[in-house]
Amino acid sequence: PDRGGFSELAVVPAGHAFGVPADLPALYAPLVEPFAVGLHGVAAGEVGPGDHVLIVGAGGVGLTTAAWVQARDAERITVADLDPTRRKAARSVGATDVLSSVADADPGGYHVVIECVGLPELIESATAAARARGRIVIAGACERPFEVEPINALLQELSFRFSVAYRPDEFRTVVETFATGLIDPSLVLGPTVGLDRVGDAFEIVRSASAEGRVIVAPAA
Repeated sequence: PDRGGFSELAVVPAGHAFGVPADLPALYAPLVEPFAVGLHGVAAGEVGPGDHVLIVGAGGVGLTTAAWVQARDAERITVADLDPTRRKAARSVGATDVLSSVADADPGGYHVVIECVGLPELIESATAAARARGRIVIAGACERPFEVEPINALLQELSFRFSVAYRPDEFRTVVETFATGLIDPSLVLGPTVGLDRVGDAFEIVRSASAEGRVIVAPAA
């Protein structure tokens, strides 16, 4: 039967296909997409050398974001997440320090704040951590309104930016970065399962019981 996107072979438009070097591990290919998400958010925040960056959330988006922030030579990379396992993972991809709550972040201490969860209360708390003329990037899918104190944002001249998905050129950048070794995608690799265990893969993701990205590989 047709297995759709989980088929061993699939036909896609040429514009949706990106070449991966033959010597790159096959399991790195499915990690291009999540790293492209992180790259897009970091680009939106114009992260550069010497910046102090606060990342809220150490899930898939937060971890790839942290890796890109490190690749751009930020001086300080703080990652806030409730889960100690995720905080440990954040350290492995480049975080210089971690927090259990964004409320503990240094007030006015960061050039860039990137919110990767999508909760109104986290966005509001993150705003307080931005320094004057700071950039706040909202990369988490937030379905509810959030509040910002207008006078504080005005006096601080804060910029709010939203980041969604990625662009084709960012896919190419990720592949090139994997090939050069600037970023090691294996740091976010989780368990790999075969096509006969697709149901198990979704259950692992739903239960949040695995560290790293869950990969479905036909040959596994």
